Amino acid sequence: MRQPPDTAERRPRAESGAPDDARGDGTRASVTVPAQCPPGQRDPVPLAGAIGELLEVSDERDSWIRQLMAAGRDGYVRGLADGVALGRRLEAAERDRAWDEIAGPISRIDPAFMSRRWAVRGEPRSRAAFGQAHPGDFKGGKGAA
Repeated sequence: MRQPPDTAERRPRAESGAPDDARGDGTRASVTVPAQCPPGQRDPVPLAGAIGELLEVSDERDSWIRQLMAAGRDGYVRGLADGVALGRRLEAAERDRAWDEIAGPISRIDPAFMSRRWAVRGEPRSRAAFGQAHPGDFKGGKGAA
């Protein structure tokens, strides 16, 4: 990993944070200039190291972006599922209230009406006996089974 230049090589900073060549005592700050390569000669090692460091940082950032995008997708899916579940619960409650409004009056019918409900031609019957034959029913013609 690249190290920052030695503090002796740094220029002093003003209160604003910008490099300042003038010191408060009126003297100028000395700046150490790093040695340069001879003309025509390139030093590939520092450049290759810097590129390697940038690629490492880039790979790390790509990994973080993938993790954040995956977390965002997971959050969206969970939020959608929670919203759908909430909507279904609210719809079921609304449907139950509406059904109670519709069916409530019917369920509070007078018991005398319920006994008349299953009567066949004035003969009181239960729900189980309602479908049985009545003596006054048409038996069919000759040869009817």
